[in-house]
Amino acid sequence: MWFFGCSHRKTGLPITVPSGDADATEDTYVVCLDCGQQLAYSWEEMKIVKRRPQKTSRRDQQPSTG
Repeated sequence: MWFFGCSHRKTGLPITVPSGDADATEDTYVVCLDCGQQLAYSWEEMKIVKRRPQKTSRRDQQPSTG
C-alpha cells in the first residue's frame, strides 16, 4: 500500500517514438512497472526528467452533438 503514491523505482527500458511533428524531436519515456505511469526520460541526462503528459486518443474524445 502506498500512502504517498508510487516511488517509480522499478521501470522498463526507455522507449523512443516519433512525436508526429515535423519540427519536433523524438519522444522518449520509461514506464513504471508497479503503477504503469509513463515518465519522460532524457538520453542526455540518462534519467527520468518529469512526468510524461497524457495524450488523448480519438477513443477518449467525446463526439459533438450540436
